[in-house]
Amino acid sequence: MAEIHFDPRMRREVDLDLLKLQDRINHDFDFEEVVGEIFSLLERRTNLRGCRLSALGRDLNKRPLVESATMPKKGKTRGCPTLSYPLPLTNDEIRHTLDIYSFEAAQLNLPESDLLERCLDLLYQSVNKDFDERDYLTGLYNRRGLEPRLARFFADAKRDEKPAAVLMLDLDHFKKVNDAYGHPVGDLVLFEFAGLLADVAAGCLVGRWGGEEFVVVLPNADRDRALAAAEDIRAKTEKLKIWVDKGAGKFVSPTCSIGVALFPRHADEAETLIHFADVALYEAKNAGRNRAELYPLDAPDVRLRKLGAAVEKGPLPLRDLESECEIISLKSRDLVKGFPLAVAVAGPRLFILDGQTKKVYVYDGAAKEFAAELGGAGDEPHQLEGPVDLAVSPDGLVLVVDAPNHVLKMFDVGRGFVGFIGGRDAEGAPIFGYIKGALNEPVAVSVDGEGRILVAERMNRRVQRFTAAGEFDGLEVPLDAADVAPSYQPDPRDVAADRAGNIYVLDAGNSVVQKFDAAGHYVKALGGPGPAADAGRFKGVTALAVDREGGLAAKLREAGGASGAVVTVEAGDVNRLQFFGPDGTFLGLLDFAKIGLKFGNLVRPGRLTVTARGNIYLVDQGNADILQLSFAGEGS
Repeated sequence: MAEIHFDPRMRREVDLDLLKLQDRINHDFDFEEVVGEIFSLLERRTNLRGCRLSALGRDLNKRPLVESATMPKKGKTRGCPTLSYPLPLTNDEIRHTLDIYSFEAAQLNLPESDLLERCLDLLYQSVNKDFDERDYLTGLYNRRGLEPRLARFFADAKRDEKPAAVLMLDLDHFKKVNDAYGHPVGDLVLFEFAGLLADVAAGCLVGRWGGEEFVVVLPNADRDRALAAAEDIRAKTEKLKIWVDKGAGKFVSPTCSIGVALFPRHADEAETLIHFADVALYEAKNAGRNRAELYPLDAPDVRLRKLGAAVEKGPLPLRDLESECEIISLKSRDLVKGFPLAVAVAGPRLFILDGQTKKVYVYDGAAKEFAAELGGAGDEPHQLEGPVDLAVSPDGLVLVVDAPNHVLKMFDVGRGFVGFIGGRDAEGAPIFGYIKGALNEPVAVSVDGEGRILVAERMNRRVQRFTAAGEFDGLEVPLDAADVAPSYQPDPRDVAADRAGNIYVLDAGNSVVQKFDAAGHYVKALGGPGPAADAGRFKGVTALAVDREGGLAAKLREAGGASGAVVTVEAGDVNRLQFFGPDGTFLGLLDFAKIGLKFGNLVRPGRLTVTARGNIYLVDQGNADILQLSFAGEGS
């Protein structure tokens, strides 16, 4: 029986069941749950049974997305449904249908017919809202749709203490298919492979991560079940036949490589599990493709093995750096406003980039007061739209990465905005792209010992160098060059330089710090990916800084320190700093789990800088604070 409520404002009766569903779509939308509730409502209040929402593929075949509990057995649904209703997208394209396979009466009465019409409207809204989160080609979730669902899935798995597995899948030699037969055939291969995944992993979270990479998340999966599922997918993939020319007998028979990571054995949050599954995928490809590999819990990562070098330890025993670290909270001294994103120090001045107001606050330590506020939210040249990092040049220019505008904006404490660094068109307006001197998604900025400006770009996977005046000096350092090892999906996140002009680039995609000389020639990789417990390797590395003046190295000398120490940050579930010599020698680490007990707060480290005296200024993302870390040692 319908629950009807008279709404005096609308002067008509309102069906509360439909009102609740509309509210779910508007405010608490979960596609599968909402569609399931619509089906439940239909079957409870009409004589319709066996409801299915289907996706209409490029081959005009239907693939089920959501089914009601009363669906007939699979063998009985191969024919045409009893009723079928198209659900067009806002561009009038038909990509979904509501299929109904049985009903208990010869016809619908008027209230039932009206309810069906209202439910069709709710389904229309649902498929259009969901379509933005789906890959247009395959119908699977795209990355935008996957990421929030992954976060929710693993939060639930952690709460319920249930195991799970992440599978990263990649079609082998896919580029050769596109090159040999063209992109239409390549699209068909992706479509068929996606359909296979949707069938084999029915009820699991499945999506297209990008390109020819796919993700499958298996609930309640231990090691054996995860590997069995991966092998099942692998075996069924190599049996696919995708015809190119049936008359000539030409077909494509794809294979796939699969990497497997386990929750909570390998990690307990989505980003790290995806990374570890990706590492295992690389292992599968490196071992010959068409195979599945489990992420090694204790063994060195394949990418590190490819480097051909183990992590070298310093010649002396490592010191207990936590016990020798003095911590000062700048927030407790009223020096931090809003939410800090980055910090820089130049002489007595402290520069803090605030993510809330999008300003750089300049604190003068000698006068003990704030000297200036630079930038501010907005799209004017002197304002900042999306600042992510800052640095200060030797002549006092404040350099801020304004990512959405693809430029570095330059400020002078006394004069304010003085210009920008990046590509310019004929009228002098900023442009972005792949040409040298232009910037495309800049993420980090640093200054070397000669005052030259270094900018790391994620989209272009490179570092470019500019003069102190902001002109491109001709040096471009690509991370995916042939001589850089490894170059598997490089992802630059930070950049720094030592006194000699050597350039250090944090490559989060390979979990290494890549070192180049001042001329841009590749030297070596520092660190490498590995389990969280393995000192000298990285898990979730996010930022770095270089001790350009040698002050920090002097304080770490007992641990084998050398001039130009490199400091790396690992956040997430690791939360530590690691110290390396410029030759890659591991010097020691500082564990914020131990610091937290001493400091009284859980510290989640972000961007950092090292001063000439060897002190570290660090963004504490968890507490919206800046921490000053000082070590006892010869440099004190």
